[in-house]
Amino acid sequence: MFSVALSGFVTNLLVAGDPPEPRTRFHQFNDKFNNPKDPADPQIVTYLGGKGEEWASGGGFQPDGSVIVVGTAAGPVFDLAGGVAVKVIGGSDGSAPAITDAQLVKVVEDKKSGTKHNEVIITGSHTAGAPFVVKLAKGGKVVQSAIRLPWGVGSCNAGLVDTLGNIYIAGLAGANIKILSPQAANPTIAGAAEGGTPSLLFLAGIAPDLSSVRWCATFPDLGIAPELRFSAKGELVIIAGHRNIFSAKGDFISHLDLRQSKRDRAVNPVDGSVAIGYDTNTKTGREPWRQPHLEIYNTDGTLRNEYYAWAARLVGTPSSREVSDSSIKYLNYSDDGRVLLLSGWSDGGNSVLHKQPYDLRTPVKCPGLGMSAWGANAGSFCHLIRMDPENGQVTGRTMYLAYLKSKNKPSGLRTNHLNLASDGSNIVCGTSSYGFIQTRQSGFKGDYIGGSFVTVMNQDLSDLRFAAIVPGAGEVLLNLGNNPWVSAKGVVGGRHRVLVVSGAQKHDEFWTINPVQTGFGGGNLDAAVVVLDLGSVKP
Repeated sequence: MFSVALSGFVTNLLVAGDPPEPRTRFHQFNDKFNNPKDPADPQIVTYLGGKGEEWASGGGFQPDGSVIVVGTAAGPVFDLAGGVAVKVIGGSDGSAPAITDAQLVKVVEDKKSGTKHNEVIITGSHTAGAPFVVKLAKGGKVVQSAIRLPWGVGSCNAGLVDTLGNIYIAGLAGANIKILSPQAANPTIAGAAEGGTPSLLFLAGIAPDLSSVRWCATFPDLGIAPELRFSAKGELVIIAGHRNIFSAKGDFISHLDLRQSKRDRAVNPVDGSVAIGYDTNTKTGREPWRQPHLEIYNTDGTLRNEYYAWAARLVGTPSSREVSDSSIKYLNYSDDGRVLLLSGWSDGGNSVLHKQPYDLRTPVKCPGLGMSAWGANAGSFCHLIRMDPENGQVTGRTMYLAYLKSKNKPSGLRTNHLNLASDGSNIVCGTSSYGFIQTRQSGFKGDYIGGSFVTVMNQDLSDLRFAAIVPGAGEVLLNLGNNPWVSAKGVVGGRHRVLVVSGAQKHDEFWTINPVQTGFGGGNLDAAVVVLDLGSVKP
């Protein structure tokens, strides 16, 4: 393109063969969300690891602002780039496990480009390694201290930090768990027929200064790598095939068999009720249909509420026709138990997830992000929903999509982690096809924007506060079999903060901010760490 002046006017002339790039929804949504009105700004984005194989699976914030990152060191060493000393606590060390590339990754070839890359096959259920805990300075850049437990203790699938700075980790016990818990015994439990192999889980408390393991409890479960959260009373709720509650001192409080142990579920931190999401294959009378289900159970196992459970033939009638295959995939409760955040999936835009969960005739009237699936071929599309679990009333809803830059068509996006920040914002992680909509805080640039992402949305799901691709991250399935991200929230110095962690490969290196090491530390896997500032606590 060049310009010429004619009688005082400047006219732009297009050179033949140089047509303007068409404006698509990709451009429209980038314009809309690029500069957030209420940004969640990244404070730390860094790799964490060394020559061995490691990934992060939890953590939190201590009162002085220090950032705690916990995870699993799979071996054969656990060192940190920069030569930071790693202390072993909890007992005499075992032999370092041998681990091969064949256990970690498999080579995958892209059918279109012919390029090859490593796909991670190791999971958070790997128990031959050792849990680790690393303390980072509030502003990043420095590792203040680092410890690991003896080799063979087990996997670290989850970790939390309380308001006093105490650290708690949970995972699947390994062959050397008796180093920490001499009373540990081979698991035998009722309910194994539900699915899963009986196995031993552990829950341990670690001193705030990382000097010692204060206690370790072991208990049987169904071989599902656990999640961990605080109850409203500050108790430790460990969620796997079953739900167990312990005090902050490691004393057992209660046990609950969770129904449908392999389905997506969440435990209300206030009353202990359990929300379960799934789908079933059914028929509308005109076509096969995958029907979403959301059920909430009391602690005695009785059904409290049931949503989206309409008769399939009703959905298929001309007055409805919301027949896109749909499912409820991920769930999480707010700390006060009043909000249930869930992620739904559909293969098209005509989904019952657009309706109030209790009434097929009533559409949800929430502004959302303004995204829709019109023009799409069959794909994988995300629905985010905030609702009152007691009456099913939706208080926030949006479709969350990517858009192809040149074709003006929706592109697939899937979530695999949800949480609610201390200010009520929504934390959403997942994987996007090309065309992911980023905000200005992202350090990832390129024409083909896709891969693992971290997003923070406002409370009613109508605006993006932060959205960025983190290439190569989200590679290890950490807990409950399918969650490659874990997040924690807290208040530091009167400001809301969020920590998001995962495992990362080197083949797609991500951008860094205030990193504690100059880049990828070595081996096939490092931990990925992202810390976001969400703003001041409002009086």
